Amino acid sequence: MRLKRHLFPAAFAAVALALVVAPDALAQNFGLDTAAGSTIPKTKDIAAIIGRILRVALSFVGTLFLLLMVYAGFLWMTARGDSKKVDQAKQLITGAIIGVLIIASAYALTSFVLTAVTGTGDAGAPAEAPAEGPVTDPSEVP
Repeated sequence: MRLKRHLFPAAFAAVALALVVAPDALAQNFGLDTAAGSTIPKTKDIAAIIGRILRVALSFVGTLFLLLMVYAGFLWMTARGDSKKVDQAKQLITGAIIGVLIIASAYALTSFVLTAVTGTGDAGAPAEAPAEGPVTDPSEVP
């Protein structure tokens, strides 16, 4: 009881301190622009930004799908013939597969729309660097 009484004020004080100190700490540069150089992309292309966001979201969804499948498999293997647990595991597997199919179709639709709107091959993919050296006519190559 005594711990619970002191836990809330301590948590409140920590959050308040973080809100007071964080803006000053986050406003400093610490030389990150110099250290990072040109590795931080500074693009303003909306298709590239959406593509990066989609890649991060899809990697999160893939990880979540894997964890759900492992958990459902664990439930099924430890069911020991209990039909309720087996049915729960089957429902979890079915729901995970349906979820991944919905996410994959949404990604395909979004990619198609972004490709149609922007005219690029892959929405959000970094542009290829131009070829080095002079461009020659294929008929001139020996």
